[in-house]
Amino acid sequence: MQIRRLFVDNAPKPSEIIPLNQSEHHYATRVMRLKQGQPVELISMEGCMNATLESISSRETIVRVLSAPEIKNEPSVTVTLFQGIPDHLDKLELIVQKCVELGISRIVTFTSRYTDAKYGKMDVEQKMERIQKIAKEAVRQCGRTRIPPVDGPLPFGEIGNDIARHHAAFLFYEKSMNVQSIQAKYPETIAVIVGPEGGFSEEEAGGLTAVENCTPIHLPGRILRTETAAVACVTLIQARFGDYQNVF
Repeated sequence: MQIRRLFVDNAPKPSEIIPLNQSEHHYATRVMRLKQGQPVELISMEGCMNATLESISSRETIVRVLSAPEIKNEPSVTVTLFQGIPDHLDKLELIVQKCVELGISRIVTFTSRYTDAKYGKMDVEQKMERIQKIAKEAVRQCGRTRIPPVDGPLPFGEIGNDIARHHAAFLFYEKSMNVQSIQAKYPETIAVIVGPEGGFSEEEAGGLTAVENCTPIHLPGRILRTETAAVACVTLIQARFGDYQNVF
């Protein structure tokens, strides 16, 4: 039987009995239809804990904690995706979901010169609340412990300083550029930069590659949609520096 995963706000101690919050109570009883006595896993920022469903009523679900918090399935390298806002925010939902599964630690959304004109008519603030929920559900599904924050959207001019704080940064750009050597062989923090459908202007690309330790990367052969590029680029970084280094 698959062990279901439930979120708690704080990490309780072993043998402690606590109620779930209302959203997780609804998930446990109405969505998953869990029963009293079933084993579950509790997720907090401090780690995952084994627990059982102590009691269930129409108003609340009580769980008994069985173990201390343990960090599980978190990435070996900290990767931040800087993602240009796509022309439809449904694409951003897909990007967030898949990149959380791949082990992204943080996502920063931004607008740039070629951000689609429809962006100004989108209810971005409300949509970002939904995006954060998608990140949470992806953590639940894939077995991770921590929910990556989704920040922004920021203006393009405000992401440079954030990118510079990483040990290495990679700009995935549709045009071939002079590639500098990758100085950090084992970077602990990595920035991955993917543009919107229209890509980056030459001035924007030049400004990013002027950032210390930012390397332009050209994917040859085919033109990728922005949502495909984000997933492909995060996978490449995991294969080069992270969890997938020794797969083959």
